[in-house]
Amino acid sequence: MTGGRNFTAPEVSEAQRAHNNLMMVVATLTWLLLSFITLLIYCCNYWQVLRPHRRLRSEESEMQQQSSLLRVSVDD
Repeated sequence: MTGGRNFTAPEVSEAQRAHNNLMMVVATLTWLLLSFITLLIYCCNYWQVLRPHRRLRSEESEMQQQSSLLRVSVDD
């Protein structure tokens, strides 16, 4: 890989140092981008999982309202 060389040593050329810095920036930006995409997918899945529960709760409340209305109309 590095051939036992120390890339922070003073004998490393300025061009090599600049290249190493560029690669570090690219690696960091790639990691940040992948982390952001992972977080976005996680949040989308989280809301997708919660959405049916909300719909189910609203349907249950509608059914309770309808049943109470039916009881009132039958009692009249």
